[in-house]
Order: sequence, then C-alpha cells, then structure tokens
Amino acid sequence: MKTFTLVPFGAFKQVRAQKLKQQDITIKELPEGIEFKSALWIMDDSVVHFSGQYPFIVAITHKIIADSIKSIFNYLWKISTLQK
Repeated sequence: MKTFTLVPFGAFKQVRAQKLKQQDITIKELPEGIEFKSALWIMDDSVVHFSGQYPFIVAITHKIIADSIKSIFNYLWKISTLQK
C-alpha cells in the first residue's frame, strides 16, 4: 500500500532509514513556521493522524471527513519538501 506522509519541520531526521526501505512511503517535511506537531498519512481512502509524543493514532475512514482532510493535505503537500 502506497503511503504519503507529511511530518513536522525537522522531524524527518527521526525516521529510521530501514522503515523507508521496507515500506512504500513518500515523506515530505512541512515548511519551517507551520506549527503542526503531528504527522498526517494518506493511504488509499483513509487519513491517519499520528503523534509520536505520547504515541496516539487516529484513522479516519468517513468519506466526507477524509476527503476534506485530504484537500488540506494536498495543499500542504505542494508547499512541503520531499525527503529521501
């Protein structure tokens, strides 16, 4: 399953290289100044909101809500930096 992930500015350095090799994942880092302290994942028809600070995860499958969040995600994706 292909996953697209937005992470907070400076957070990519905490992603393990092994995870990137094992999963079909594309990560972009949000621009500096955007105060977003959690990660958003887009997977097929779902949106996942994740925080590693006191680990907590929410999966959203409700079509209207997921589509709305995907719209915001797509805007942020365009202004974010691809990480490798």
